[in-house]
Amino acid sequence: MKKFFLTLVTVTFLLILGCQENPVTEPLKSFNKIGNESVEETINLCCVLADPAGGNCQLNGQVRYVHQILQNSTEEDGLYLVSLSLNMNSELCRLDGPATSPWKIEGQSQDEFYVSEEGIYILDKVYKIENRMDVVLVVQYLVTTEGAGIPNLWLQEID
Repeated sequence: MKKFFLTLVTVTFLLILGCQENPVTEPLKSFNKIGNESVEETINLCCVLADPAGGNCQLNGQVRYVHQILQNSTEEDGLYLVSLSLNMNSELCRLDGPATSPWKIEGQSQDEFYVSEEGIYILDKVYKIENRMDVVLVVQYLVTTEGAGIPNLWLQEID
């Protein structure tokens, strides 16, 4: 009888815990950008990429960016003029095959384009790799009115 009562209390306790809503995991800061507000953000890069020449490479580094909605944007049309400044600083290391020194990947760019409030702008950037004449790093950025992210990147062979 003791085991039955203990089991009943345990099951009831677990049911009560399981039926509660999860705590909010959304960011605490507001992402609404007003006017000339601009903050430097960082996207950390750490992934394994297939090398078109054979094997795999490890990409480590970061992309620092400044995302800004310009004041002269056409908010009446639902379009916002976004300024995006990108600064790539990373290294590519061979994982398979003979050990080589890391290849540096650096690049800077400044772009302006229109984005709707609910929309996404896809921006592709190609970066040269130091001491590699056979491949480049292609990075796909997704840009919204709230910020930027990297959903996809790969090494692409040069013709």
